[in-house]
Amino acid sequence: MKGEKSNSALASFFHSSPFLAKLFSTTVENVTSSTMTVEEVTGSHLFKIERYSRVKKLNPKRQFIKSATFRVGGYDWYVQFYPNGDGRAKDGHTSLFVNFNSTSGNVKAHMTVDFLDQNGKQLSDNLSREAAVTFNCNHKSWGRSSFVRTSALESADLKNDCLVIECTVRVLKESVLKSSVL
Repeated sequence: MKGEKSNSALASFFHSSPFLAKLFSTTVENVTSSTMTVEEVTGSHLFKIERYSRVKKLNPKRQFIKSATFRVGGYDWYVQFYPNGDGRAKDGHTSLFVNFNSTSGNVKAHMTVDFLDQNGKQLSDNLSREAAVTFNCNHKSWGRSSFVRTSALESADLKNDCLVIECTVRVLKESVLKSSVL
């Protein structure tokens, strides 16, 4: 018992003195941490095509119409739509591509394209397309030569002969915080 008291008294002595406790304690050099977060920036562009049937007649196969350039996540994009296909499309199909119009970057994005009427109502769930894509100077577009059947667009109720292509781009930006000492 006498030995237990002296050990206890010794421990008490060391803990009562911050200097001695620090001097004789186990030394931890440092504890660090780092955090990686993924920031998502989402934007949509509505490409409205009035008098769609007339636009289709004026743009034979291999001719396209192009939306205005829009900006999402610090990058420029535009929609390229071929009402009668791009030449590689199956007969009776439209072609559509979303183009990355920035000169640099390696950009991860989630793309969604929907076809709407002039009131913003989706024409059909079957016409929606989406994909995760990495864009860069060598890979600047996403889409399909045979995007949707022209008959599917024409059989839809296009109020006032107006077709709206909604392009939603969700840019994924990674940011790594510097290490910090805890």
